[in-house]
Amino acid sequence: VFYGIKGRQTTSPNYDVNNHLLLSNDPVSAKLRFGVIAPDSDGVIVKKNSLTLNSEPLKALTHFGISSVTSGYTIDANATFFNAGTSTIKVTSEDGVLKYQLNVPGAIIDGGVVSTDSASGISTLSFPDTDGKYSDFKISYSGTLSAGDTIQFTTAALSGDNLTDHVMSWLGSQRNAYGKGLLSSLGITAQVVDGDKSTAVIEKRIELTRAVQPDKEQISLSGAFAADSTTINSGNAFNLNIKTAGISHTIAISASNTKPTGVINAINSANIGIEASFDYVTKKINLIGTAGKDNSFELSVTDNSSGNTVSDLAFTGSQSATSNNSKLADPSDILFGFGEQGSSLTLSRLGMRTSAYIDSSIKEDLLLFVTGTGTGKLNAKYDDESFDSTASLRKEPFEVTFNTATDYVIKDVSSGTILASRKYDARDGINYQGVKLSLSAVPAAGDRFFVDGDDDGIGNNQNILRLAELDQKKFIGGENGTSLSETYGGTVTKIGNIANQANISEQALIIVNEQAIEKRDQISGVSLDEEAADLVRFQQAYQASARVMAVANQLFDAILQLR
Repeated sequence: VFYGIKGRQTTSPNYDVNNHLLLSNDPVSAKLRFGVIAPDSDGVIVKKNSLTLNSEPLKALTHFGISSVTSGYTIDANATFFNAGTSTIKVTSEDGVLKYQLNVPGAIIDGGVVSTDSASGISTLSFPDTDGKYSDFKISYSGTLSAGDTIQFTTAALSGDNLTDHVMSWLGSQRNAYGKGLLSSLGITAQVVDGDKSTAVIEKRIELTRAVQPDKEQISLSGAFAADSTTINSGNAFNLNIKTAGISHTIAISASNTKPTGVINAINSANIGIEASFDYVTKKINLIGTAGKDNSFELSVTDNSSGNTVSDLAFTGSQSATSNNSKLADPSDILFGFGEQGSSLTLSRLGMRTSAYIDSSIKEDLLLFVTGTGTGKLNAKYDDESFDSTASLRKEPFEVTFNTATDYVIKDVSSGTILASRKYDARDGINYQGVKLSLSAVPAAGDRFFVDGDDDGIGNNQNILRLAELDQKKFIGGENGTSLSETYGGTVTKIGNIANQANISEQALIIVNEQAIEKRDQISGVSLDEEAADLVRFQQAYQASARVMAVANQLFDAILQLR
């Protein structure tokens, strides 16, 4: 059972190159969107130790932010304040030693510490978190502070887009147990998107997206680690030899880094595609890398001075382990859960609902208790699966025992629990959860009848019933796919539509072809009728021309005969 809210990884149908639906589905990135951010009356959105993201604790969050600060000073944007108003940092001197005091509305905090970066010359003044008045407070400046100096800054309540940006900054400032950015280590990205468009002013919303995480491969280094502070290899330096993606890497562990935490930091700093972490429950160092043959890794450990295998650093299984020995599937969901101080109100201030997720079937009744004050809404959603009472009974064998000829008890075989105590009537037989037993003789005290699932029975009809059920079972295309009958019907319909479309296309193309031939003949074809008419016309023209020549010849002869 998970209590909180989930942004679940989903799946989409998978098709082959011919657009055929396949049985496998492609994973889709998980998404989770915040609603309207609504702080409580004190301006608090997330209390300390009240909210987790994928089991990692989140810092406190309020709607208070910095509105102004004395010129020349910069306050870390990741600081969390719990009050609005003007705060003052006072610098005093006591016996020649500078003292720093922070005065915030409702509290005075002493114990400020200054550190200076030698490269940049920038100094940072930080204060311990006291009474939950703020957290992660750091103020940076160049130069030096002297007795009598004062620094003032003002905090104010944020709202609208400014509050949204403030929450985005809060998310980006989260760190995991190893000091790495929490969102990036989980493969989560945060962005601001348009919210409710039904109003005149479109409110912005924060949306988290978690990319589908690849399968991981893991091997563990085990040893006599009482805690993460235990010294390995008697404090002597040693080498870690890691081969990943076919490339060998040697990570030198100095004598000052022989505790598990030092080993982990050395591995992570090497940037070789392997992530190291310490399991505080099993007291092991886990090495995790991306799954796959090309990315599998091997590891050995040798003492720098002796060259021998480090004695108090062993592998799970053997001294020569590869990542192919075990796989760790990384979940790709986004999970907001609760810490010790958390409640459903915490998520409601981020505009999200709280749910209790039960991923498996329930074999018993559930009671839900609601505590606290205020108003709220409660609803339930479940995926109804057909219940096979016969299959259920097969998994729960029972025994009927006669104490007397007329009294019997029904007992659960697995737990030995008495399920029922009854009087026997030969006319009614024995009935229990749909199973009826009829006895062919009069029972006697001490008679026992054992009823099990008959899993090794011969000649029953269970197999044919299962085959018949396949007709209606929706398993093609994923959990919410189609049955064999529906798939067959859909396939026949699809083929019929394709055939009909092909027939229509054929008729249309025949007409187009005939029109093309007609157009061609109009341009380059020969008509016999036209040719015959032209022949007659040309013949008559020839005859007429011959007659003209004959007349001209006669005229010429006549002229020559004139005297």
